Order: sequence, then C-alpha cells, then structure tokens
Amino acid sequence: MAFHYLIAATIVWLAAGAAGCGQRAPTPSVAPELNLPNLPLRLITAEQRELFDEGDMLFETTMRPADGLGPHFIQKACASCHRDDGRGPGIVPKMMPNRQVTNRLPPAVFGRGYIEAVADREIERMEVLARGRTNSIKGRVHRVRYLAEGNIDKRYHQHQPRAANATLIGRFGVKARIATLDEFTADALQNDMGLTSPLRPLEVADKDGLKEDGKPGIDVTVARVNALADYARLLEIPPRVPPSPEAQILFAQSLCSSCHTPTLQTRQDYPINALAGIDAPVFTDLLLHDMGSAMSDGMQEGDAGPQDFRTTPLIGLRFYPAFMHDGRARTVAAAIDAHGASDSEARDSVQAFNALTPAQQAILVRYVESL
Repeated sequence: MAFHYLIAATIVWLAAGAAGCGQRAPTPSVAPELNLPNLPLRLITAEQRELFDEGDMLFETTMRPADGLGPHFIQKACASCHRDDGRGPGIVPKMMPNRQVTNRLPPAVFGRGYIEAVADREIERMEVLARGRTNSIKGRVHRVRYLAEGNIDKRYHQHQPRAANATLIGRFGVKARIATLDEFTADALQNDMGLTSPLRPLEVADKDGLKEDGKPGIDVTVARVNALADYARLLEIPPRVPPSPEAQILFAQSLCSSCHTPTLQTRQDYPINALAGIDAPVFTDLLLHDMGSAMSDGMQEGDAGPQDFRTTPLIGLRFYPAFMHDGRARTVAAAIDAHGASDSEARDSVQAFNALTPAQQAILVRYVESL
C-alpha cells in the first residue's frame, strides 16, 4: 500500500506562464526531496480522503481467476502496470480486436483529475490557435462517443450510453479516444485485466477466442469502477521544483509550449473543488497531432489514425522509465529528436531546439526532466 504520502504537507505547483484565463493555483513551497508520485490532492476533504484510501487499496489489489481475471489479461493488478501511480515498469502489448499488436507504455495515473477537469472550451481554444499557426504545428480535437454503458454515478457527467453522435472531447489514452475517467477505468479493467463491469460487460476473448473466465457474469461492481476512477481523480501532480525564468523562455522559444501547453483552465463546476476553476499545470493541449510515418503504430482509434497521437501531458515526467508512446526514447533528448521527422507536425519545434546553443539545450532538457 502507498501510504507514505502521509508525510507530505504541501505541494509545489509549477509557476509557468498561464494558458488559461483564470487564477493560478496556489504555490506553497516544499522540500525538493519530496518526490512522491502517489500523494492525494493537497486541498482534500475528509470524505474525499476516504475515497482516496479505498481506491488506493483497490489499485494495489491482485486479482485472481476466481475474481474474474481473464481469460485475456496483461497484468493482475492496476499497480502492476502503474507502479507508484506513474508509468509502469515496462512496455506492454496493446491488442486490438483484429489481434493487431503494438507496444505501449502504460500512462501515468497521477494528475488525471486535472485533465478530466479541463474545460471543453479550453481544448477547443487550443484547436483554434493551432489552425492559426503558420508553422508546422497544428492539432485537432478528437471527438468521441461515450462507449460505456450508463453509470449510476452522475457527479461528473450524465452522458448517455453509446450515444450515436461523437460529441465528447477525447482526452485519455495516447490517441485521446476516451472522454471520462470512469470509462477509462472500465476500459482498462476490461481490456488489460479481463474484468467486466456494468460499464463494460463483455468479456474480451483470449488469443484462442475463449471468453470464459473463473467467475460467471459481471466480474466487478460499478462501485469498484467508480472507486478506482475517484482515486485517479484525487491523485496530486507530483511536487515540482520551480523552474528558472530562462528555462521557461527557452521552452516557449523552441515551440515546445505550443503543444505541451503549461496550463489549461478547468471547469468552474468540476465536482472536486480543489480542481475547479484553476489553471491546471498539465503541459498538454489535449489535441491530436500527426507525428509522421516513423511514429505510426498501425492503430486506428476512432478518428485518430496510425500517425495521430494526443500530446502527452508532461505530468511527473521524471518518474517515467522511457518516453514516447512506445518507449522508443530512453532520454528526453532522444524524445525531442524523435519529434523531428520531415512529415511530423513537430518538426519546426525540433529545428528551433537544434538552433539553440548547447548550453541552452542543456537548460531546456534539465527543465523538462524536472517536470
């Protein structure tokens, strides 16, 4: 269990230039050595703390065939892919219905509540800005459907199951194919652990086409799905050391901030007060970008093609074991270079980075490594 977050009293917020129009979240100081990735939100209520603790326990729980694990599964516990709530211990295969396989790094879990809380109008604003650029960097909203069955918990949304029109803004997954954390949780349980729920009731077949597991009927309750989703919502962004002004200037000068937008404004009515109406330091525009044929994973997810990827939120990047969607880059410098193919939207940003002096490049890389 990850209970050592009890020692932390405050959280550092990155004092980056605001992309939103509201008030920035408070910036209390914290000792740099408090590099803990599994802290609850700083302004958490007693009731939310109980939800956090319940979700923390479920996140660490190992499932068995008798609990409904399988027949197809990648790991037996959420924490097996998302160690310490960051990206997982390694690369995992992602299997599509046609058995096409690609490698994926499991996403971070911390800070996901901030992403869910971002206002739709902010993401749409990013798309408008992208259309107006004269450089290679564009980007588009991924419109998706709510593909889960209905959720009895109406606190966060009232989306109808399997609505015919793609009207929601995708924000979770490497191709932004899912709009909400409850559906994202149910999808992960179903596809990565073979655990069905009222939101995702169909078993995923194993490689031999078998769908039977050791537990008849639905494997986990909607309460369990929502508890895990609440845990993700209530996880804090890991503490950060405030950056130097020069590093922030270089981040913008190299066009990194065009896609990895330092802050986005959240909804005023988001149900978690600590995340409502703030400039969330997420370092993403949550848009899809064409990253070029060299980055293609061969996967079509909704309207996102094989070369399309959502801008990765640079939340807790220093905890990642590798970078890019498939872990191909082992250093931040290598990840920057991987953006630079001639048919990649990010190519002008890489050219701007390469135009910096070696000393400036080192400052910028250290800044990204500290996030």
